[in-house]
Amino acid sequence: MKTYRTNECLGRLSAYLVAMKKPFRFDGFSIEFTAGDLFMTVMGEDVPRLARVKFETI
Repeated sequence: MKTYRTNECLGRLSAYLVAMKKPFRFDGFSIEFTAGDLFMTVMGEDVPRLARVKFETI
């Protein structure tokens, strides 16, 4: 499990995380959440736009 953060495509990402019941933190500028490699792969397949988002690992 890694913690990811991004400030790109926040609306689409937050909608996906809510739909998948994945807790996340939003500070007004970026979204931060914890996920495994499998979740990130499936997310990229489910929503191709999110596959192009650059995530920073913390």
